[in-house]
Amino acid sequence: MYAKSGDMVSAMREFWRMPVRNVVSWTTAIAGFVQEEDPVSAVRLLREMVRSGVSINKYTATSILLGCSQMYMIQEASQMHGMIIKTELYLDYVVKEALICTYANIGAIELSEKVFEEVGRVSNKSIWSIFISEISSHSLSRSIQLLMRMFRQGLRPNDKCYASLFSSVDSIEFGRQLHLSVIKDGLVHGVLVGSALSTMYSRGDEVEDSYKVFEEMQERDEVSWTAMITGFASHGHSVEAFRLFRNMILDNFQPDHMTLSAILSACNGPECLLKGKEVHGHILRAYGETTSISHCLVSMYSKCRQVQIARRIFDAAACKDQVMLSSMISGYSTNGCSDEAISLFQLMLAAGLVIDRFICSSIISLCANIARPLYGKLLHGYATKVGIQSDLSVSSSLVKLYSKNGNLHDSRKVFDEINSPDLVTWTAIIDGYAQHGSGQDSLEMFDLMIRRGIKPDNVVLVSILSACSRNGLVEEGFNYFKSMRSVYGVEPVLHHYCCMVDLLGRSGRLAEAKSFIESMPMEPDLMVWSTLLAACRVHDDAVLGRFVENKIREDNYDSVSSTTLSNILANSGDWEEAARVRKSMKGTKKEPGWSMV
Repeated sequence: MYAKSGDMVSAMREFWRMPVRNVVSWTTAIAGFVQEEDPVSAVRLLREMVRSGVSINKYTATSILLGCSQMYMIQEASQMHGMIIKTELYLDYVVKEALICTYANIGAIELSEKVFEEVGRVSNKSIWSIFISEISSHSLSRSIQLLMRMFRQGLRPNDKCYASLFSSVDSIEFGRQLHLSVIKDGLVHGVLVGSALSTMYSRGDEVEDSYKVFEEMQERDEVSWTAMITGFASHGHSVEAFRLFRNMILDNFQPDHMTLSAILSACNGPECLLKGKEVHGHILRAYGETTSISHCLVSMYSKCRQVQIARRIFDAAACKDQVMLSSMISGYSTNGCSDEAISLFQLMLAAGLVIDRFICSSIISLCANIARPLYGKLLHGYATKVGIQSDLSVSSSLVKLYSKNGNLHDSRKVFDEINSPDLVTWTAIIDGYAQHGSGQDSLEMFDLMIRRGIKPDNVVLVSILSACSRNGLVEEGFNYFKSMRSVYGVEPVLHHYCCMVDLLGRSGRLAEAKSFIESMPMEPDLMVWSTLLAACRVHDDAVLGRFVENKIREDNYDSVSSTTLSNILANSGDWEEAARVRKSMKGTKKEPGWSMV
């Protein structure tokens, strides 16, 4: 009675007063400690029981195994396994299933699988579900094999098993098949399965399907709301994320720190500043302080171009940990405050704080943007020394650093050491080759990227067209441009059309470039016309140059275009007309040039 009510002090006082203690009384006391989540006391009592000469039964064994389902109890679990083998308890299916669960829960998958295979045929679907759930976090393919075996035995997984599988699935197609199975088993509307299924679709960039699952859930908890808000926020759907956040509050759910962090991450630009301030106000009203998510506020204000407010929150924070410092440095970097970012970074070094992968990658990217390769190399050495160079964000920043500074050898060396480069890393190495005259290498890397199954986006295709332009690869450039819609599913934008104008202009095909501009599905901007004008200067085409300069004047007067036209006329020998254009520029201001060197 005392043990079941959780009063183990009274329970043990009565236990030690007993003149005779049999296996039932010992097991009752052990089970009481396990129920109170005190496995150490349970194991200590088991040792006393063995020393007193009382033999354990299957209930004692299962109670102890349940208590040993913690990572730090693996040695005790192994000792209990040995004790079970010495007795006939190992023949009991209940005990074997308890062993399977214990090893699975503490992460000893090989031992768990060994016991599982020795059992032969497990009839308890809960054991199957627990075992598959634990296996899925280590080997998805193995968990799928076990799931098929379970189906062949006529057993169906429970909701926890399905949720674990959805959390591990990396293929949307297989996830959809599991979705059908969940519908068949009638578990799709539950909170646990619904949340995991919605998160799976969101993780696979299927936000519409994710929201459809969320809407179909018959009941929701804070976790399901937060998961859906995070899904919208991570895919740039800020409006939907804020609408869902408002509905969550209207449904009388109190957002916790996880939810607030998710909604703050949806504030990804100046247009979201007002919403971000409203969330900030809600945090102050609900909690009175922002200590645990101050770094999210710093990040939010930085993304909304309010670095001064971000710095005030940073300075007001009592505890400036690695995450907070990383957010502030990243905020400075993305807003072009390079001196402030490096100054804060140097303060971190002086204070002896550890530079983590986020801070390291932010500073390396900053060094790439402000042309400080020596500073970046020092950080490369530091990253190698502390073992964070293999992190994708750090290695990607290093590829960008070396590429931007023309050190293609070191850029490629870092790239080749990355196990699974993402699209950003591929873009950095491809653009590095394109910008420094290695067009063929750029195209070869792009083809390799496609063979690796990486889908290109607008940015990397600009780099490819630029590589073709700089190396006179006209036919290749047109082939890639035509493939954008048909092969890669990317709709060309002005930057791509500008690259094609540059490609034709550099190769001297100015009339084709003019016709190409006139056939564009959108209105050409200053950048497009300026590109053609620059080509006219290179090839001394004064007639087309005058036409282009008039086009620029019609849209938006630009002193640089007049200077270019004057140079074209001077090169062609028409000094009188060149002087007239120069004279017309009086009173206009030209942006002065500048150099980082």
